[in-house]
Amino acid sequence: MADKSSIFGQTISPVIDAVGTSSPAISYVVYNDQPPDSSTSSGAHSKGLFAIDSNTGFWLSHSVPRFPAVDQSYDFPDNARHNGQTAICMSVGADDSETVNNIVYQLLMIRPKIYGINILDDLIDKSKLWDDLVHKKWIKTDTQSQLSVKTINGLDLTSFAKSSKYDKDIYSALIATAFKEDFLVQSWRNGAGEKLPSDCKDKYKVQNVDRIQIPDIGVKDVD
Repeated sequence: MADKSSIFGQTISPVIDAVGTSSPAISYVVYNDQPPDSSTSSGAHSKGLFAIDSNTGFWLSHSVPRFPAVDQSYDFPDNARHNGQTAICMSVGADDSETVNNIVYQLLMIRPKIYGINILDDLIDKSKLWDDLVHKKWIKTDTQSQLSVKTINGLDLTSFAKSSKYDKDIYSALIATAFKEDFLVQSWRNGAGEKLPSDCKDKYKVQNVDRIQIPDIGVKDVD
């Protein structure tokens, strides 16, 4: 993971290279509630990077703290190597304005800690959402959103987002209801509020996963 030729390294390097130029040819927004400078955030418990040029773009959502440091050469932080981390990267078409705008809308909904941003004028001219993101004009009219994100290979994903005013469990109140399915959820639960118990009373049950048993290996939730 620490090598520039790794999946992370190859994905993020174009953004790091762009940051080091006076006139970047790509637009990007980098956010992390635990940014590389070690400051804290009262916004979303969310980490990721959205970058786009004239042809394609990608939205990388991950769980790695202090990452990435885009103002220096690629590196994977030592503190992130001691815990299991997750990442999902979605490649999107630059001409898919619906998907691009939906991603920006979700960012405006969750209010992330942005520590790196460069938005080209042509994007701002296409959609006011980009200008809102630059000036941190967060969405205040809604408390949750459920939007489509389509990849360049035709995979139609559903993105869920909520604001701090959405005073419900996003899994039981929003996600399970949307998919009409029961869920087993393993998630980081040390958020701003109290730890929520499993929800077995509603139509669609959502149960917290405390331990995963793999043959010869036990993985326990330590939060």
